[in-house]
Amino acid sequence: MMSSAIAEMKKIQLVTKEYMTAEECARYLGLSRSAIYKLTHRKEIPFYKPSKRVMFKRTDIDAWIQKSYVQTK
Repeated sequence: MMSSAIAEMKKIQLVTKEYMTAEECARYLGLSRSAIYKLTHRKEIPFYKPSKRVMFKRTDIDAWIQKSYVQTK
């Protein structure tokens, strides 16, 4: 019960957090961390690199998802 409450709080924090690490971005998108790094290496996903660490702005990631929309027939 306590662990599910903590997991729910982490989800809420992740959705409200402005900048995310690669690991947080991976959880947010439901991808592996290595998939996130592959996307950054190919410059297919928006990211920031203020130092050695790669960061992702949540609103940029949301816009990237929206831009990736594929219309069905």
